[in-house]
Amino acid sequence: MKNPKIPVLYSLLKIHKDIKNPPGRPIVSGINSISCNISEYVDKILQKYVVSLPSYLKDSTQVIRDLQKVQLKQGTFLCTLDVKSLYTSIQHELGIRAVSHYLEKDHDMPTNQKEFIIEAISYILNHNYFWFEDRYYLQIWGTAMGTRFAPSYANLFLGHWEQQNITPKLGGDLVLWRSFIDDIVFLWQGSEVEMLKFVNDINKNDQNLELTSTYSQETINFLDLEIRKNKNSDFLDFKTYFKKVDVCNYVLSTSNHNPTWLKNIPYGQFCRLKKNCSNPIELENQLNHVSERFKQRGYKNKLIQKARKQLTKIDRTDLLKEKMKKQITNKQLGLSFITSYTPGAQEIKRILNRHWNILEEDELLKGKIPQKPKVIYKRANNLSQMMSA
Repeated sequence: MKNPKIPVLYSLLKIHKDIKNPPGRPIVSGINSISCNISEYVDKILQKYVVSLPSYLKDSTQVIRDLQKVQLKQGTFLCTLDVKSLYTSIQHELGIRAVSHYLEKDHDMPTNQKEFIIEAISYILNHNYFWFEDRYYLQIWGTAMGTRFAPSYANLFLGHWEQQNITPKLGGDLVLWRSFIDDIVFLWQGSEVEMLKFVNDINKNDQNLELTSTYSQETINFLDLEIRKNKNSDFLDFKTYFKKVDVCNYVLSTSNHNPTWLKNIPYGQFCRLKKNCSNPIELENQLNHVSERFKQRGYKNKLIQKARKQLTKIDRTDLLKEKMKKQITNKQLGLSFITSYTPGAQEIKRILNRHWNILEEDELLKGKIPQKPKVIYKRANNLSQMMSA
């Protein structure tokens, strides 16, 4: 890469941890840095190993799919674990050893490619340099939050540790264990004393892992879900979890976005509520709550009610199904015209539709030029982005 940019460290405040004195999450912005492209390549290679991990969670939808099938025994504990500072806690040697473990099991990949991937990871880890407050720094421990391959790398490191320390315990009191990078949920069907001993034991490790736990026999919060025991059955109930610091930050109805996209926001959010919520009464309460929030952001009541009416035609089981990627042929893909959205963008679309026939009838292009292009709008830069450019 010619003229690579210097990575810069900045911090995101975690107000959900402490609204008065929130800790910071250090992020290294490494876009167009010297290791940016190789990090993206490594990430694409590692992804197939990540999704095959036994504990892997893609999103909260998969949490529901996995947990709703478990029939609970009397006294089952609902538990969560948070791995403290996972990205920055991984020793280079241990992280590379974990990745090597999964590469070695891949008999379809050439040896020289495996060696290249390991060398690439070593290069990225040993070039975690960044600029902060007029000084250069080199991160010598862990991987930078912000580099593209970091989540995959951390997932495989934790997956390798789980294989040795968690998998052998599954089937006894530990009936389920799932992880979303550094957030873990598990079900324990034993005594509280034994459960606490289990958490204490896994905290005694040589991987530099520190896990903080929460547990309850009634309800827990995990990702964007509130998970609780159903009082009338041996199964779990779910609904969307709104954090205490949650604010009404839906996009304003007057924002400079494609009107079609804006009009679909309420319906998309209502679908999320229905997917997450297993109880019809709770769903209605949450729909009313979010509807009021949309009104505060300038959305017309007519649009909100239309979205809610559309929702009644959708079965929750369909929302919970795993979406399979469709194979799209070049003919189906066609030609796309991509541009940033502006108030005049619709006029561009009209001009293309009105005059495309001129190109279709051209002697040199006839039979070669595709049908009218699909117009795709990118989000325009906001004020903050324009000021920092």
